[in-house]
Amino acid sequence: MKLTDRIQYSAASQNDLIHIVVTGDTSQNPAGSSYKVSLGQVIALITPNSGNIQYWTSGSTGNFSLKTINDSGLDSTGNYSLAEGYTTFASGFTSHAEGGYTTALGDFSHAEGANTTAQGNTSHAEGYLSIASGDYSHVEGLSTLASGEASHAEGGFTTASGAASHAEGYFTTASGAASHAEGHNTIAIGPSGHAEGHNTIAIGAASHAEGQGTTASAPSSHAEGSGTTASGNQSHTEGLQTTSSGNQSHAGGHFSIASGLTSFVHGDNSIAGGTNTVVLGANITGNTANTTYVDRLNIKTVLTASTATTVTNLVIDSNGDLFKTTTLYRVYTALLTQDQSGGTPTTTVLENTLGVIPVYTYNSIGHITIDLSGVTTGATIVNMGNYGDTSPISGDYIVMRGYPSFSDITKIKIETSDNAGTFYDGILYNTAIDIRIYN
Repeated sequence: MKLTDRIQYSAASQNDLIHIVVTGDTSQNPAGSSYKVSLGQVIALITPNSGNIQYWTSGSTGNFSLKTINDSGLDSTGNYSLAEGYTTFASGFTSHAEGGYTTALGDFSHAEGANTTAQGNTSHAEGYLSIASGDYSHVEGLSTLASGEASHAEGGFTTASGAASHAEGYFTTASGAASHAEGHNTIAIGPSGHAEGHNTIAIGAASHAEGQGTTASAPSSHAEGSGTTASGNQSHTEGLQTTSSGNQSHAGGHFSIASGLTSFVHGDNSIAGGTNTVVLGANITGNTANTTYVDRLNIKTVLTASTATTVTNLVIDSNGDLFKTTTLYRVYTALLTQDQSGGTPTTTVLENTLGVIPVYTYNSIGHITIDLSGVTTGATIVNMGNYGDTSPISGDYIVMRGYPSFSDITKIKIETSDNAGTFYDGILYNTAIDIRIYN
């Protein structure tokens, strides 16, 4: 009967027998000899762990612990723990140690690489000579340490000791909670502080130090550049060896110091020492509150006076301080020239602080109106010069007068005549007019 014609048996055990032909044994037939073997023997051949060759064994202690069989002395002692590789040790609950000389001590911890230790619960250590001792911590790289809860250290010789802190780069330390240190030889001490670059220190809470050799020591302070120090609360310093020691102060440039509250300095070797003091330029010391110090001041655009009732002039005293003085009036001064054929005169304006541009209108022979619409009115005085052209007149001398209109004070009337009262054009010749409106 052929094998394919036989009934399939569904309850076979390892003790049941099967027929085999040993081809290397020709004692029964040149093609091989027939023998019987159990199914258990066959299983041992195709599954080494079921037979004489074994790769895994139970750990020395712990329920369902497992370790690789080798001569390195590795062991798994925690319940459900696993140790493999060379001289590894897994003692935490469901911990895993692999690689060489690694140790997984915390529950659910994992150590891999060489000479690493995962000590905290649910921690992970990898790389070389790294230690994850904080719960939920992670280390990687060379000789790194994550001791804070949920901390992370990577790179070389870095330490993350604050809760939820992060250290990366080379020889960096993040010791404040939620702090971050990166770069080379940086330290983040304050909670939520950030140090980056080279040789920087962030000490204050939520402070930030960056660049080279900078220090942010106060809460929410920021130091950047090289050799700068931000020691005032919420202060900012930048540039080279600058210091912002006043709260909410700012220092920039080179060797400058902002020591006053909310002071501002930018330049070279200058100091802003007063409250709200601003210093711009080199080698200036300003200690007076609410004062701005500058070396040289260049103003691009100067606005004309507004229509306000007060005009302010600025003066500088011997100490360089700027003061304001208030004039009693606004003024318009010009030179007028009119052709003998009449029309509006040409004007050469010498000064105008009225805040408006006067408009001239030729009314009739010897009569001109100046319109000052838009100006804030007040007591008004008009003076006319006595210099003019006498050639058009037939009288003995010329008469020129200017006066505000009785019906509209924003209108200035100009009349030119001779002494006999005859009006003429062309009398105005570089004739000065001065209009003053008092505040």
